[in-house]
Amino acid sequence: MCEEHATRRPTRRPCLASIVALASLVCTARALAQEARPERIGLVLRELRFGYARIAGEVDADLIVPVQGFHFDDGVVEAKLLVDTLDEGTFPTSGVRSIVIWTLADEALGADVEYQKLAGACAGYVSADRTTVGVGISYETALDKTLPFYRAPGLGGFTRLSGLDPGSIGGQHAGLFVAFVRQRIAGRRAELFGFPVYVGATFEAGNVWADREDVFDTFRIAGSLFAAVDTPLGPTFFAYGQAEGGAQAFYLFVGQPF
Repeated sequence: MCEEHATRRPTRRPCLASIVALASLVCTARALAQEARPERIGLVLRELRFGYARIAGEVDADLIVPVQGFHFDDGVVEAKLLVDTLDEGTFPTSGVRSIVIWTLADEALGADVEYQKLAGACAGYVSADRTTVGVGISYETALDKTLPFYRAPGLGGFTRLSGLDPGSIGGQHAGLFVAFVRQRIAGRRAELFGFPVYVGATFEAGNVWADREDVFDTFRIAGSLFAAVDTPLGPTFFAYGQAEGGAQAFYLFVGQPF
């Protein structure tokens, strides 16, 4: 049996914090940072971006023991590196996409809490005929000091330990492995209003940890079954997920989950 090494997250409205004011500024070379526009080199999309963001919000936290909500201010600089060789952005069949993001919060930037955070993810795809197999890994960690809970990494939701509520578990460190298989259904009769239809399944293993020495000691296991449609709104997934311990959920997800 896997053990949980971090406390359950507060109920969030929405996604942990109810944002009542949001101000974001991406600096160019003429200001505090510079931004390099994405550049296609052959089949490789490379992007290096630096930026500054300022966020103010209200946390409405409902815990097992209720606590009073509070206001927070967060000011950060971020650096992001992206390498993308995917053949397409909706339902890719080959290639790799990797991203690394470093975040620094400081009182001089307007943050209430100082911290550093590193997040990285990589996903790869291979295909044979109408079948695509892929794997993905992601890891988020506190580099310096303790992350405030509104910035702490979390898991839960479709392909992020399916069966759990989105963002329902959190800690100072989070790791996730996902493997999936996806099949495009043959024949135009299988299309929904003229859009391609896919079916598939995922296997997921991951956890969150409060202390660095506990990282990768224990994992939660989860999985899902899904049907997906390539629509003008983007990839749309209808899924059922179940996690270790019997937690289960149905999902309607729009976007690229892998």
